[in-house]
Amino acid sequence: MTEVRREDRRADRTAPARSQGPGTAGIIAEARLLAVEPGLHKLVIPAARGAERDVLGWLLPAVFIAAPPSRTGETVELIGDRGGGVWIGAAGGAVTFRAPAAGGHVLVTSFTPPGEATISLDIELHPIDAVAATLTAPGPPPLRTAIILHIEREGDCQFTTGGWAGRLGSRRRIEALAVRPLEAISSGEIEYKVYSTGGRETPWVSDGRLCGTRGQGLPLTGFAIRLTPQLRSRFDVSYRGAFFTSGPTPVARNGEACFAPLRDDPLEAVEIRIVSREGSR
Repeated sequence: MTEVRREDRRADRTAPARSQGPGTAGIIAEARLLAVEPGLHKLVIPAARGAERDVLGWLLPAVFIAAPPSRTGETVELIGDRGGGVWIGAAGGAVTFRAPAAGGHVLVTSFTPPGEATISLDIELHPIDAVAATLTAPGPPPLRTAIILHIEREGDCQFTTGGWAGRLGSRRRIEALAVRPLEAISSGEIEYKVYSTGGRETPWVSDGRLCGTRGQGLPLTGFAIRLTPQLRSRFDVSYRGAFFTSGPTPVARNGEACFAPLRDDPLEAVEIRIVSREGSR
């Protein structure tokens, strides 16, 4: 994260506000311009140290987060923003955003009540993959597994386990999925199904066959993976998805459906982990 910070002179920032007329009040503002890398990020604003005050019906202190225009025309997308930016009150909060392939900028502005020192902007910025639930856990290493995805504008792409499969943060839709173990268990011993827009659901398939569609513009909006009954006491499968708007989901396991909290949110990446239950391999 590269930070560009602009501050007024100290006397201007801490001096008492002077009324400018009926129904007006002077407030103190400080802005930071953050340069961010491509991909998904989470920006955390901690709770303000001072007490909240009503200033002409506006509760301060408060922080406003916006994505300024870019020379390239590609700006940062604030997830959940419905009109120009996101407000965070004195209690603090967080906003998730997606920066384009060339990176981008986020403008963070704090507003402080008249007569008080500018609030400290002790913001925290994290790549979303570092704050989301992880599949990595103590215990045996995962089985080597091939994951085949049909990705819009790319076609069939193969990945191996060990991280995200797909294009995290790219907004490229996954349209089909297949899972093929490369050791310990056969392709016929793992089953998977996918979900698409409008509640469409496929049957369980196996043997490494692609599940979904190719070239029909139908994004996946969820998926599930399970082992055949004879292996469920010996191995455990866990997985999660990353979606356009919702980002990474909590971990699902052993046949549970993995959906985004937002209906019909397209899937752009998956993470899958198959491990031997302790002492069974």
